[in-house]
Amino acid sequence: MADIRTYAQIASNWNLWAEHVDPGANMTEAEFDTMSTQEKIAAMTSMFGVESFRLTCGACSGETMLDLREYQGADDIHVGFALKCPNCQVIGSDWDVESGN
Repeated sequence: MADIRTYAQIASNWNLWAEHVDPGANMTEAEFDTMSTQEKIAAMTSMFGVESFRLTCGACSGETMLDLREYQGADDIHVGFALKCPNCQVIGSDWDVESGN
């Protein structure tokens, strides 16, 4: 599984920002440091859309999307949470996760 990063993680780390948001080095580290985390999250939302993750159910291989607007302050994504699959209705924690952005 790929290493999943949230907008909040990227917005608080210069190296992640340079890798995922600004690979062309248009922004300096000093400019990055002057922006608030919320300003950087707003910029990423404007560029890439609302943060979301594509989840694949381990029971039926059906897919669903998890919209992270309500989790913007989360430090990371925990794959072990119980979520009801909209396809097979199984409640479980066996999900494969990839970025929807």
